[in-house]
Amino acid sequence: MPNLALCFLLNKFTGKKLRHQKFSNVWTVSYNLACYCAQLGRLDECQNWFKRAMSIDELAVKRAAVDDPNLKPLWDSMSGTLWKRTE
Repeated sequence: MPNLALCFLLNKFTGKKLRHQKFSNVWTVSYNLACYCAQLGRLDECQNWFKRAMSIDELAVKRAAVDDPNLKPLWDSMSGTLWKRTE
């Protein structure tokens, strides 16, 4: 589960969209921002971060995301869409 204190701080002090520039080619940074946004209920932003992470390393992101409970809010919001998990 994401660090709840960090989630609180991100929510409290960032009325703006979350950004990262220094590590823009590291998939884990975008992926973790997607997880934090999902936990904060910022699902549009979460989806954007998730797509960014996928564009950097699709296979690694799929492996990490398949059972990650931090992304459950995202998956729940997408039920009935083309983003369904296939097994």
